[in-house]
Parts: sequence; C-alpha cells; structure tokens
Amino acid sequence: MINLSYYLKKNVAKYVFNCFILVCTILFVQSCDKKKQIIAKKTDNTTAIYLLVKKGDNFKNLSKNDSAIFYYNKALPLCNPIKQYADQYVYISYKLGEILNVTGDYYGSEGIVSKALPYLKYTSRPRFSQLIYKVTADNYYGLYDYDNALLYHKKALKTAISQFRKAQIKCDIGFMYLQKKKYLDAIDILEPL
Repeated sequence: MINLSYYLKKNVAKYVFNCFILVCTILFVQSCDKKKQIIAKKTDNTTAIYLLVKKGDNFKNLSKNDSAIFYYNKALPLCNPIKQYADQYVYISYKLGEILNVTGDYYGSEGIVSKALPYLKYTSRPRFSQLIYKVTADNYYGLYDYDNALLYHKKALKTAISQFRKAQIKCDIGFMYLQKKKYLDAIDILEPL
C-alpha cells in the first residue's frame, strides 16, 4: 500500500512553498510598480475675477453697495495664490475698503485693506498702492487718529506718480496738519500748490 500520509505531506509542503513564492512575487512586483502622480491643473481665474469685479464696479457706480460687496467678496477667494493675482486682490480689497469707509465702518475697512498691505510689493501698478494707503489714511482720520492718517497720506504721496494725484494727497496732508492745529506745517505744504 502506498503511504498516503507521506504523499500528502510532500504535496502540501510543495503547495505552501509555491503559495509563499507567489505572494512574494506579487508583493515585489507591486512595490516596483510606479504610481501615477496626479497633477492638479492650475486654473486661470483671470476671466472669472474680471467678470465679477466688473459686475461689482457696475453696482458700485449705481450706488448699490450691498450688491457690489457681494460680487467683490465672490471674486476675492478666486485670487489664490494671491501673489499671482496681486493686482486683482489689491484692487478688490481697495474697493471693499472704500465702500466700508464711506459707510462709516472704519474698523471693517481697515481689516480688509490691511490684508492687502503685504501684497503691494507684488502689484504691477503703483496706483493701487496709493489707493490702499489713501483708504487706510481715511480710516484713521475717521477714527480721529490723525498721526497715523498723516503717516499713510505721506506713504501715498511717495507712491503717487501724476502731479494731480500728488496735489490731491498734499491737500489731504495739509488738512491733517490743520486738524492737528499745526498751521505753519499746513501753510508750508499747501502754499506751493
């Protein structure tokens, strides 16, 4: 009679050994398999930002500030990364800050405009820097902080390019000196105009 137990033990041992080799081979092949990297497409939000800002500007021109704020707030998150969309980010921040300033929300305006200050160096248009500084100065004036208002008006003067804008800012600086009762300084800056 054939020794059945010996035969079974021999086949089971081969079977286990073959399974072990198969599992090791599969694991080795999978570990060497290169994974496909998922590359996120960079989307260009310029058109969407432009359309939203244009709608916001139209509503602002119609004195519908609540609708303008809605569209500016929709456009602001699209300016990401901010360095890539620095011009749009600063312009939108200026518009929001200006609306809040005119309505008397000086702290809200200051909060929005101050977020744009670090990105002024990335803008390609110096006018935006001047506008941000001007709104910041107006906020401080509304809060009766004439020293900081004067400081930001002087920063705006440094960034202004046209003679007309410089004259406007000098008038604002002269007005700050008048508020601080520094009449001689006001005369010195306003007389050449």
